[in-house]
Amino acid sequence: MIIDTPQQHENYLRRVVIDPPGKMLEAGFTMQAVLLMAQSFEIYGAYFDNKPFRSTGQSLKRFDLAIANLFGYKYHLANRNNELYTQMRALFIHTFLPGERLHIIEKADVDLHLNIENGIITIIPAVLNTDVRRAGTMLIKKLYDASVSPKRVSTSLTIS
Repeated sequence: MIIDTPQQHENYLRRVVIDPPGKMLEAGFTMQAVLLMAQSFEIYGAYFDNKPFRSTGQSLKRFDLAIANLFGYKYHLANRNNELYTQMRALFIHTFLPGERLHIIEKADVDLHLNIENGIITIIPAVLNTDVRRAGTMLIKKLYDASVSPKRVSTSLTIS
């Protein structure tokens, strides 16, 4: 199947990227939810470059594009020198282990989210989920108002 309309991309984004992390958090799968949310930055960023959706070697660029186009200023600060990318995307996703400079804390003051102290970035999964959902919703609006063009992608998923 080819997905290439805003509706098909919305269905893909909601079914695969936006909705599952919240369900995973509710079920107690915190680390798995954070892994998916960390990957969502690259997926969202893929909509903002001029490369095919499945282009290789684009993770850093796409992570940056997602932050620049869909996330707030705290994400820009946390990603100085690509630190958020390094901790969340490059290290955590590839090993399923947060490094010493990434603390994932479930029960903490929401104001600690993206706090950087002594080079350690704190992630509050519930806040990250809210931000990833908001970014996904913004992306979908951009697909519908044609400020972002839906890319043509082949998939075995059935997306109505």
